[in-house]
Amino acid sequence: MISINNKQKFVILIGVGLMVLLGLYPPWVQSTSFRGTLLNKLAYGWIFSPPSHDLLKTSIDFMRLIVQWLVVTIATAGFVVLFGKRNNANDREIRAERFIITGENGETKAIFGAPRDGAPFISLFDINGRMRFNLSVTGVPSMNFYDAGGNNRVAIAIAHDGDPNLVFFYDEKDTKGKNENLCLEMGLKNGGPKTMYFNKEGDVRIGIGLGTEGDPHMNILDANGVLWKIP
Repeated sequence: MISINNKQKFVILIGVGLMVLLGLYPPWVQSTSFRGTLLNKLAYGWIFSPPSHDLLKTSIDFMRLIVQWLVVTIATAGFVVLFGKRNNANDREIRAERFIITGENGETKAIFGAPRDGAPFISLFDINGRMRFNLSVTGVPSMNFYDAGGNNRVAIAIAHDGDPNLVFFYDEKDTKGKNENLCLEMGLKNGGPKTMYFNKEGDVRIGIGLGTEGDPHMNILDANGVLWKIP
């Protein structure tokens, strides 16, 4: 159903009024009464009292009247379309739970989503349709980079306590079958910068950081879990 706002109704009313007025006060022409040869065009006059002459025939100039009606119709339609455009912010928004951008062959290139029961996310895919990048806010904001096999290799995130974190992963799955097999983790912990190195089993082997008072330290663990601490 087409809805018309008040401005459009006013424009239509004005247009109809002008067309009625032109019909009641049309242009006139005079021609000879015996041959009908057009002599001259007259000014406008009321339709109920046309200009007259003893030897000349007076009639409505329909050609000019139709042209005038056409001009009024076009102008009215233009203003109706103009006033039909809404300029508020809501009409410039497109709302949906997910947008999918595809290539020429239908392959997924990018997904922008904000499901009702989940966190907003942005996923980008390579030319083979494999996801290589994901940005989401699942509890905390995080950015993840994936290899061609679908394994998460790099993650950048803000922890729940507000500390930034950068993590690198091995390409193999860990012993629990997860794709996130920790290799290197860098970030802020307990008020100071920390760097931890992991073996492929997920055990911390080296830890480097600064203490709460700014003192540097390094912890090294061997395969038997023996701690070597410097200093």
